[in-house]
Amino acid sequence: MSASLGRSPILRRPFALLVFLGLASVAPSRATAGEVVEPWDDGQTPHRRFTVDEAGRKEGAYVEYAKNGTTVVVAATYRQDLLEGAYAESYEDGRAKVKTTYRAGRRNGRYEAFGTDGAPTEVATCVDGAYDGKRQVWREGALVATQVWKSRALASLDGLVAFPRSKAEVERTLDRIGRGEVPAGASKAKPPMGGRAKSSTGPDAAAFEAAPEDLDAMRDAGIRRVRAYRYVCGIPVEHPVVGDAETLAAQYASLVGAKLGRNSHEPENPGLPDDVYRLAAKGASECSLYQGSGVTAASAVDGWMDDSDATNVEKLGHRRWILDPTMRVTGFGLSDGATERFVAMHTRESGKAQPSDLVFIPYPARGWMPIDMFGSQHAWSVTVDPAASQRFGMAGARARVRRLSEDFVPDESELSVEMIGTRVDTRYGGRCVWIFRPAKVDVTDGAAYLAEVSVVDPKSKKSTTVLRWITAFFAPSARAEGSEAPEGPK
Repeated sequence: MSASLGRSPILRRPFALLVFLGLASVAPSRATAGEVVEPWDDGQTPHRRFTVDEAGRKEGAYVEYAKNGTTVVVAATYRQDLLEGAYAESYEDGRAKVKTTYRAGRRNGRYEAFGTDGAPTEVATCVDGAYDGKRQVWREGALVATQVWKSRALASLDGLVAFPRSKAEVERTLDRIGRGEVPAGASKAKPPMGGRAKSSTGPDAAAFEAAPEDLDAMRDAGIRRVRAYRYVCGIPVEHPVVGDAETLAAQYASLVGAKLGRNSHEPENPGLPDDVYRLAAKGASECSLYQGSGVTAASAVDGWMDDSDATNVEKLGHRRWILDPTMRVTGFGLSDGATERFVAMHTRESGKAQPSDLVFIPYPARGWMPIDMFGSQHAWSVTVDPAASQRFGMAGARARVRRLSEDFVPDESELSVEMIGTRVDTRYGGRCVWIFRPAKVDVTDGAAYLAEVSVVDPKSKKSTTVLRWITAFFAPSARAEGSEAPEGPK
């Protein structure tokens, strides 16, 4: 808040008053210390009253009046043009609106806000102009949010950890993954096998008959994109690594698709030698498949993570494979057909014990979610550890999604949510899944949501919330390779 000097202020100087033709006139050529009174539009009723020093800076008491000219609606103190000390705002009837303190122009200390009925609407602590500590928000007398802020960032909302990792940490790690750095603790990937296999003899050489020239680079971008999604979703990024056998199987799978002109997990022989066809058919049964004009391995990963078309949305199989926390090895294959490129990713390495701390894997993810890794029409999903799902049951699931304000206060109304389905089978990625789609999701920088999933407790028959998380979308300054996929997954 600062006073405007645009309403013909009256400057009252202690020892000088200019008189010209019998009329008081204020037209100093330079700033002069003294009291300034700004009137309302009628030119007479006082609106703002304060004092300025020789440099024209507000100094000392500052008061704003309601239009009646007597009710104080702002009472504050300035020091060298910056708010300093106690600050109070009131409604025009004199009831308190805001009480706080300032230091060097920034809020410091307790902050209180009140409604027109005198009931509190917010109580918080501020340090250097930012929330720090506990903050509570009320609407119509009801407490709607209890927050804890630390280091200028939201730490928790109603007891829920808001952001497992800072935005800066997420950006840094995604940048490292995008540049191809192997994260600490990761197993070293085996060397790409494209060049070696092209020059070999036997059926393996045939697998690379239609491979693009930049095969190795695209494969590398694909595994980096997979790691980026898994990192954002809270899955350790030391896996998967690239395996020779898995890469070769994927290359065969892409070849048979290119020869057929379409993808199939059970392809017929398009005229390949029997030994080549057998390997290609086996690879196609073990891989996620994608086709499109100009598609890359990275953009295929984006398409598989979307998975929200009518054919795939009810099971989200490709997404569940990519987010399988037990997957240790994978491989990519790419082949060019007559008009389209065919991409395969080996995804059948699963079935091991689930990590104990990954009972739920939501997508969009907990915390900070890059906007180039999710879309407004994407289905939302939560994959669930099958052993844990037996404890609380998967049936009767209900999802609730609410928009959060810029300061992370939940909206009163909920988004309309389509419950697409519950899959208790573990065929895809070894995990059960809830699938739903909120309407009108804003996937733009700064948009944030609070999501909850409830189930019917098998014993009490009552609805029980088993998962709550915040997802906040942001535009990263550095990102791994990836783009909208041109066609669709198979």
